[in-house]
Amino acid sequence: MKNEKLKALRVKINVPLRDALSLLKQNNDDIEQSFAMFHQNKLNEICLTTGCDETLAKADYTHPVYQQNVEKILKRLMN
Repeated sequence: MKNEKLKALRVKINVPLRDALSLLKQNNDDIEQSFAMFHQNKLNEICLTTGCDETLAKADYTHPVYQQNVEKILKRLMN
């Protein structure tokens, strides 16, 4: 069962095995909660690095130009 959940999570998000395991462990093997936590962690990283609020970070994160690419978003917000 654990392997199925790992595979399902890694289909949804492209993360290394250890990161997927960690997310599932933190979320009691709940795939949807792990998926949400992954994205929230990325938003938090953007906010902490740039000092912007979550609304701005989320707008860029979900924008088709940036395609949830944190590096591109950080570059834009830090210039």
